[in-house]
Amino acid sequence: MARKQWTPQTNLTEADLLSKEKKKWQLGFRRFVLEGSPSTEYAPYFGLDSKGIRDWLEAQFDADMHWENFGKLWQFEHVLPLAYLNLSDEADLRLGWHFINIRPERIDLPRERPGLQQIRQYFETLQQVSGFSVCAAMIERIAQIPDQPIAISEGQKQFLQSNSTELEAARSFDQADFLRLHEGSSIADLLLEKEILKKFG
Repeated sequence: MARKQWTPQTNLTEADLLSKEKKKWQLGFRRFVLEGSPSTEYAPYFGLDSKGIRDWLEAQFDADMHWENFGKLWQFEHVLPLAYLNLSDEADLRLGWHFINIRPERIDLPRERPGLQQIRQYFETLQQVSGFSVCAAMIERIAQIPDQPIAISEGQKQFLQSNSTELEAARSFDQADFLRLHEGSSIADLLLEKEILKKFG
């Protein structure tokens, strides 16, 4: 059987290209910090040499974190998520991948997703204690990000309005009740049964 010839993927969307670019940067950062690999391409964006970045991250370690449990207990995380930045813009790229925007985050604990207000306060505190100009640039960039509410569709509104009684009742359901729902009973049937059991039970 003949081997299939490799052909480059040509129908990549802009989101696909951004995702590939982000993965390339993540790999470059990991190699730079974890392996100490020299990187003339990426290093200027990171703002420090690999030892300096390791010192910065270690300054944020909790008692359980160490380099040997990277990827098992913790990972690198951007304080201001890259999704807020335009990574085709040189200034945003430099802010997004600067060491000041990267911290260690536990992966065995629930993720805390700070809002823009909390992120701004984080950089304001760093700016106040250090006077570091990159912190001021981060604060300025965050101020340019529109605070957009999460969109609520008409379908969501209608669903909640037309099912409000049943949804409120379902808050008191136990595992057996949810199993019966999964097997095809309706919320109305379960509520009727519960009412009958309450009267005659």
